[in-house]
Amino acid sequence: MSAFISTSLRLTDPFLFTRLTHTALLVANEQPPFPLALTFEYSAHQPFTVVMVLHALGQDVEWNLSREQLLTGLRQHEGCGDIAVWPSVRRQGEEVVRMRLGPPESGVIVEIERATLGAWLESTLGLIPRGSETDHLFLDQVIDDIFETDC
Repeated sequence: MSAFISTSLRLTDPFLFTRLTHTALLVANEQPPFPLALTFEYSAHQPFTVVMVLHALGQDVEWNLSREQLLTGLRQHEGCGDIAVWPSVRRQGEEVVRMRLGPPESGVIVEIERATLGAWLESTLGLIPRGSETDHLFLDQVIDDIFETDC
């Protein structure tokens, strides 16, 4: 499956971001895997968060994920709540990463090639190195935004 990784600036946002556009698989119980378009986006504006958008049946579903959880999930199981990430191997021997979204008993599982996700996560580390996320938080701006919001 093809993947497209880009790093750029938006005219409306001064922060660098990187995006992965890819087709993953939705894995459901005994059903055949279903191809699913998805987008991962990481911005220096939110250094702890990866936004994942699943594009299916004319609807977009957005999940906010922890970048650290995804990085850890490349190597070992991480997460026990509504989001869990872990490495796995397909029957053909291909290494993948599985993400369970939703409760353990009823969530969906999205599967993406480990190499693709790993390469993209490396691009996020190029923007904000691991461990330096707090250096990129602009708390004064966050506080100003809160108090400027009309209720």
